[in-house]
This record gives sequence, C-alpha cells and structure tokens, in this order.
Amino acid sequence: MTFRIVQWTTGNVGKRSVRAVTLNPQLLLVECYAWSEDKIGRVVGEPCGIEPVSVAATNDVEALLALKPDCVVYNPMFAEIDEMVGILSAGINIVCTSEFITGHFVGEGRDRIAAACEQGGSTIFGSGINPGFIQLFTIVSAGLSERVDKGSIGSHRHHHLQLTHHRKTYELRLSHRPAGSEEDNGEGLAYSSGSRARTSPRAGALMAYKVDPHVLHKVARHVVGLPIEGGELVTRAIRLLADEYPDLIDPTPGRWVGSKAGGILGKVRFLYFSPREYIVIFGSPTGTQGFSGRYKHVEIHKFLIAGQIDSYDVESDETMSTTLLPGEHTCLERGRARGLTIHPGSWHIEYGRGAVVATLPFAMVDTLLVSLELESVRRSAVEFTKLVGRRFRR
Repeated sequence: MTFRIVQWTTGNVGKRSVRAVTLNPQLLLVECYAWSEDKIGRVVGEPCGIEPVSVAATNDVEALLALKPDCVVYNPMFAEIDEMVGILSAGINIVCTSEFITGHFVGEGRDRIAAACEQGGSTIFGSGINPGFIQLFTIVSAGLSERVDKGSIGSHRHHHLQLTHHRKTYELRLSHRPAGSEEDNGEGLAYSSGSRARTSPRAGALMAYKVDPHVLHKVARHVVGLPIEGGELVTRAIRLLADEYPDLIDPTPGRWVGSKAGGILGKVRFLYFSPREYIVIFGSPTGTQGFSGRYKHVEIHKFLIAGQIDSYDVESDETMSTTLLPGEHTCLERGRARGLTIHPGSWHIEYGRGAVVATLPFAMVDTLLVSLELESVRRSAVEFTKLVGRRFRR
C-alpha cells in the first residue's frame, strides 16, 4: 500500500523529511507547501539537496487540501494552530515534529486540535527530530548505576539527561557536534562508575544537584488558576515546593523584598539558596521590563504561574518575541541573554543552577548603585543570611 504525502515546509527538519519520504517505497510525495517566497514554484529536491522530484512547491493551502493526501508531514519550526486545525478537519492526518509529542505547549489550542480530529476523523502524531533520539540515553545511562529512582530528559540547544537516586540528581550535558566538523574532536560522553566520574571538558560535566526542574514545573502547573489576591497562589506554591523538598524549603511565610536587576523591578521571595542552586518567587503587580543578564556558568529556569512574559534573544536573527504563558517553562541558557517584558500581575518560580553566586552582583548592583535603594539591599542580605543559616542547621 502506498501513502500519499504532502510535505509542509522545507526548512532544516523539512529537508530531511523530504529525503526520508522520497526514499521510502511506501510513501509518495504528491505536493509540498513552501512558506518562503523564494521556494514557491521550485522543484522539490532542489532546496533539499537531493535529486529533483517532479513536484513543485506551492503556498496554495486550499489546493493542497483538495488533493486529499493520506498524511501531511508538518515540519515548521513553530506549529500554527489554525493551519493544523484546517488540515485535520479536512480529514487529513498529521505527523508533526514541532515539539508536539504531548501537545501541552499549545494551551487552549489543544482542544481545538482534538475537535478538528473528531470532525475530520483524522489523527495527529508527534515524533521525529524535535524531540528526537535523546530519550534513548535514559535507558543506556541507567545501566551505569546500581539503582535509579527517576530519569528525566530536556532538550534546548544542549541535551540534558538527569538520573535521580533518592534526593540527589546527576545531570549529563551533551552538545551536538556533527561528525567531521571543526568541533568534532573525537571526545566521548561523560560517564559515571560508582561514586567517581570522568568527563571530557568539551563533552559535558556530571554534576549533583538537589532540585529537579521537572518537579518545579509540576508544582507550577498545579497552582495555575489559583487567585493572586490574598496570596493564595504564592502560598500554595511555596507549600507544594516545601512538600517536595522539606530539607531545603521552609513552608512558613517569608518576607517580600524589592528587587531591581537589569531594569526589571519587582518583588522577590527567597526560598532556597546554596553556592550551586537557588529558588525564588518573583513577580510584579504592575509589570516591568528589562534585561535578563548573561551568565556564563549559570542556567536560569522560569516557571510561570500567573500572567505573561514576552522575551527575545538579543543576539539571534529572531525578529519576533516568544511568549510564556501560565504553566509553561523556559530556560535562559548559559552565556545567552534576553530582553524581557513581564506583564502586570505576572508571577513565576525561578530556579538557577550552576555557579549561582556569580548572579549576585547583577542582582544587587542595579538596586544599590542605580536606584540607591539601601533598604532593599539590607533586607536581601537578611533573607540570604536566614537561608544560609537554615542550610547549615540542616
């Protein structure tokens, strides 16, 4: 049986999809959708670096749907809900690589997609390069340990693999280097044997952390929708965090401290601090904007529990901002920097890991030298002292 396929976009992932489709005798490429004007009308295969295929790219969506293909291989960098609803409601299946393995990132759009599938009698399947083969490392790496209680994976420019034994988390950072590239120096991956670990400096580092970002994300999703007024949202979030990490976080109400860093003004409550990790809750009732800071040896995770945060990479070719909504998670990678707009009534759990002491100058200098707000600095010092004292008492 031959399945008729429409390829949707021919970007970095789409090019590889075209190659896979044309090499599979059970698949027949009948048409291709192109987003870029310079690809419209070109014979497919040209932009994909393979032999020409007797199919020309088009941007006529109605004509594509009229072909009634068995499946659309949907490969844009970011999923467009309206496009997907149109395809699915027309009775056409979708195979998608746009971070659609669960569909949770699309928020309310997920319900629209489910309704479109029911209407058209179609299906959607998330798989492929994004996400990709990294999940296999969980099984392989677990074989290095006598006991593993939990394994979790994240991917964002670098791959992160975490294996948890009791309350200790070990992280393996993998960087992608194509074979034969200038960066390919033949070094292996980090590995662990018993309590000792060997790593190559380029391949990554095996490090122990006490906090799992996936647990923080679970807590954030749990409290979304609780009222901000009266403090129920923040209080509930802190209690859940304390339940997950009773040795680290005190569930009793703490003290809000004014914070201004990189122009971003708001209120912060310190929950946990060590030389390698910290957890705070930050927000602004009126909204604020500014600069994220840049940290070579620290990555910072934000888990939004209310409001909205818009951000953009200050150095990439991106010309549009990305939006973070309640229940979603983002990570500021090591060495990167972003511009931020935090909308009024936005609150998030923030978690930093790495050489977090290096973030203190950025956090304090704006408050101390620009705003001359000595009281906020004093209160911050008091809260830090309490957290450090709690840590040593434990």
